[in-house]
Amino acid sequence: MNEYRLTHGDLVFSLDMTHYTNKHTSSEHLIHTHQAYEIYYLLNGNLQFLIENNIYSLMPGDVLLINSNELHMPIKDQNTEFEGIKIHFEPSFYNPLSVSVANEDFLAFNLLHCFIHRPKGMQNKVSILPEYSKKILDIFVELEFLNNCDDFGYEYRMFIIFTDLLLCINKAFMNIMDKKVCQAVPNNVVDILNYIEDNLEKEITLDILSSSFFISKYHLSHMFKKTMGISLQEYIISRRISMARELLDKGLSVTNACFLSGFNNHSNFVKLFKKVVGISPLQYRNRYGNKKAKKAYLPIGSEAKNNRIYISKTLPDLTITDLNWSPENPVDGDTVIFYANIKNIGINSTPSNITIGVGFSIDGSSICWSDYHSTQLAPGKSVILSANSGIDGISTWIAKEGSHVITAHVDDMNRILESNKDNNILTKTIIIERKALIHNNKQK
Repeated sequence: MNEYRLTHGDLVFSLDMTHYTNKHTSSEHLIHTHQAYEIYYLLNGNLQFLIENNIYSLMPGDVLLINSNELHMPIKDQNTEFEGIKIHFEPSFYNPLSVSVANEDFLAFNLLHCFIHRPKGMQNKVSILPEYSKKILDIFVELEFLNNCDDFGYEYRMFIIFTDLLLCINKAFMNIMDKKVCQAVPNNVVDILNYIEDNLEKEITLDILSSSFFISKYHLSHMFKKTMGISLQEYIISRRISMARELLDKGLSVTNACFLSGFNNHSNFVKLFKKVVGISPLQYRNRYGNKKAKKAYLPIGSEAKNNRIYISKTLPDLTITDLNWSPENPVDGDTVIFYANIKNIGINSTPSNITIGVGFSIDGSSICWSDYHSTQLAPGKSVILSANSGIDGISTWIAKEGSHVITAHVDDMNRILESNKDNNILTKTIIIERKALIHNNKQK
């Protein structure tokens, strides 16, 4: 009789679920990787995904499995209509939840089997058989319901239902894993992809590629866009951003990551990185660049004690209820200070001794920030935070004539684990007039 043992570590169960209808964010249309594992379930329509050098065509009921090492992106098609559910989850919680056979060197079953026991970029698509399709659809429906409720014990129910989903997907995966379920990228495009991969740190232009592969620039651009769904330039930028992330993960400085990944302009690198990843390179490095100091894949600000399971709805939720500045009606040349009203609309207080920071930007460029408040903020409570530091240590902004977009971003450094990060930004427009114009208006 075999002896089985179920083990689990002192880790956090983290799950992020999004229901998409006919669009993805701009960053998802660039080839990328992310820290979490991804499950994508297509409800309606059709969609194509590029994973490594393979293209997967999804039909309703298909499931796509992507681990943290696989480059991927949806392939654009303006005429395609689709509806799907995407789940990101931290795999580390499930690493120890495997049934092992005593005195043998293999796992009898691993809940992450379908993510890790296959070649990179291969067998990512699972077409659900009829006997499993209704159950899996019911699971997704229940997960979405639980994701939008706060009934007693819902967080444990979500963990149980999601674990059941992993079991069902693994069963389906084992039935199809030997079948060809993808279309390989054409060899001539693969050659171009390999060239880009080998020369990311060097200059790569359409002229260089055209002469290297003896193909006209027009034909090369058209062929690449038709196959990949994005332009050659977009692909090169996205691969360089992905390489920069890998370098920042290893702890390299932002400057080194910039130039080693092929960017020759630091300012442009910071702007593109933030557009694609959502945070600045420095913020990314601070968050992910010292993994050895963190427990495996634990979200920043989280604590796991006594094997308790934390789900997003049990956490604090910071939002900005108002954004203001002083003087109230500044004119060209005035010194302006920004402040924001922060409210915790979540279930729990923010952690003690953790800074509640706010970043302020003008027209998309970071200007100043607040980083002095580290007192717990209880549910339902608010605090007004003003900028106290900034670029070159300057906490204020010199008003410039014209219309400007002011953005405040609470917890911009991702220090605090929240139930919802989508409500952390508030934007307002400020119109700065010339002093002379103001003076003339007063005389009239």
